[in-house]
Amino acid sequence: MPWKINGRYVMYFGDSSIWIAYSDDLIDWDVVNEPVMKTRSDHFDSRGIEPGPIPIMTEQGILLIYNGWNDNITYKVGAVLFSVDDPTRVLKRLDQPILEPTEVSELQGQVPNVVFASSLVQHEGVLYLYYGGADSCIGVAIADSPWNE
Repeated sequence: MPWKINGRYVMYFGDSSIWIAYSDDLIDWDVVNEPVMKTRSDHFDSRGIEPGPIPIMTEQGILLIYNGWNDNITYKVGAVLFSVDDPTRVLKRLDQPILEPTEVSELQGQVPNVVFASSLVQHEGVLYLYYGGADSCIGVAIADSPWNE
């Protein structure tokens, strides 16, 4: 995040769970010992999760788009809202993915059954979510932004 929360920079990271670290200078990082988000049995993100694009600060909290995969190694995109007062605390986590492989370019390729969020841009009230499809192409999902720039 390009802004400080409670006087420190915040970074979400990981590749099986999502962890958090804090920094005063964007060089040295203090990692919190426990993950802030773990996988969930019987969900689209049951086997692994990792952060996608840079989080977006909203009036409701810190919106993090993340990538999750299940035991069938199908990658889908999820969303979670963290508290601004305590960036380790999950306020809301969607049970269903916001994006999943449906197109041929997402179902067939280097790694089949993959949508993998990489970048999120908000422009003139529209959200553009750039993602990889089956590790073979780049796609963009477009939605109206629920908040103003």
